[in-house]
Amino acid sequence: MLGHVRDPTPDAGVIQQLGAPQDLYETPANVFVAGFIGSPSMDFFNARLVRVNDTALLHVGSGADTRTLHLGESLAGQLVGQAVADGHQVILGIRPENFRLATPDDPDTLVGTVDVVEHLGHEQILYVSPPGAIAPEVTETQGSTVRIGLDAVVRPGDRIALAADIMRLHVFDATTQQRFV
Repeated sequence: MLGHVRDPTPDAGVIQQLGAPQDLYETPANVFVAGFIGSPSMDFFNARLVRVNDTALLHVGSGADTRTLHLGESLAGQLVGQAVADGHQVILGIRPENFRLATPDDPDTLVGTVDVVEHLGHEQILYVSPPGAIAPEVTETQGSTVRIGLDAVVRPGDRIALAADIMRLHVFDATTQQRFV
């Protein structure tokens, strides 16, 4: 089910983050900046952090559609180091270019249905509806956007698995919408 992320800026014109464009793109301070910088914009998912000893997992989605992402050591270490509580609700952010097609049995994948395939000559943009996807008010789509190469054959209605680059995940606090890592 798609939800919406509230706009963290109570007043128009409030500066959210200063920095070079690439720095804002790579390390946005909050959900607003993450969704505003980049085209297509960052994809967001409802998730819950689960700590297992010194490692961390993210449960994305809910119920039978829940998928688990195992966080890399450095990302897990940062979350553990920030004393993020076990079971904490977070917003997971993934840039469209940080997905790759996988098989549904692969670990650390999100599964969704392709709504639209946009052929752009040098790449394809997929609009996908995976469980747990949320749509910030600043984004132009209602699901997730994925960039893939021309060699993949994907059609609307296909159910696909997406593996995310674990080293390029963004994790935000669900309440404050500020960046954890």
